[in-house]
Order: sequence, then C-alpha cells, then structure tokens
Amino acid sequence: MGIRAVYTALTDEETDRLEELPDSQLMAELEKIQDREDCNKVDVDKMWDSLHFVLTGITASDPIEDNPLSELVVGVDVILFEDEFIAFSSQEDVQRIVEVVKNIDFNTYRADFNPKILAKNGIYPIWSDDESDLFNEIKSNFEELVNFYLKNKELNIFTTIY
Repeated sequence: MGIRAVYTALTDEETDRLEELPDSQLMAELEKIQDREDCNKVDVDKMWDSLHFVLTGITASDPIEDNPLSELVVGVDVILFEDEFIAFSSQEDVQRIVEVVKNIDFNTYRADFNPKILAKNGIYPIWSDDESDLFNEIKSNFEELVNFYLKNKELNIFTTIY
C-alpha cells in the first residue's frame, strides 16, 4: 500500500461521475478533486496504518470486513492498484461507522500502546522513540478522522492511500 492517506467527502453526483470512470482514470480524477480549494477532505498523512493497528491489532493491509474501526481507516468497498489504494464508503456505510466510532474514548487504547509492537509488525511509520508523542499523534489523527466522518455523515467518502 501507499504512504499517505487522504479522505475525501463527495456528493452523490461526484460519486456517480467517479464510478463511471475506468479504474485507470479514477486516481487522477480524485486528485483533481482533492486539489480544489473547496474540497472537503482530511489528510492523516502517514499515520493511517498505525491508527488501524492501534484500533484493530492488525495492519491496514489486511482490512477487516464489516468492522467499523477498520472501515473508518480503510473504507468499505476497496479498489486496489499496484501502488495505490482507493476505497469508497457509501452514505449508509458512513452513518453505520459513525454510530460506532463517535463515542470511542481513544485514551482506552493507551494501556496497550507500545511502539515496539508497531515496529515488530512492520507498521508504518515509526519515527519517534517518544511513546507519548507517537500515541498523541495517532490519537489526534483519530479525532480528526472521526470529526470528518461526523461532519460528512450525509456524504460519500473516498479513501485514497498513495
């Protein structure tokens, strides 16, 4: 999978237009949308795999079907390319995910958090030896992503990891 993740909220019309494109054009069109000044998106940069691991205990490379914590990070309907990952979450999926994640206190994951376990499992990125700083960064990304989902629960969400 890729290095950074961007979550993009799209209207039904935008989603319909993207779904009509051949796979080879999908990423380029998503990037055009993400480059617009009015684009509604959140970029968790390189923390998506760490976030997925903290929430689920496994890498995002192995998404868990019908698991809202996994789907929050990697999306629901996955389209894989050689070096790129795109996933789509419908309005219904987003609402279902929001119902589960909106009341999660991320601090409950603190007791089991250990950067050495992330490193041992090949979870990207691990660049800080400061356990507290790394946990707080992952927590911040979780909160930003949950707020994005809450704000956009009436829209469709495309996840791009590249």
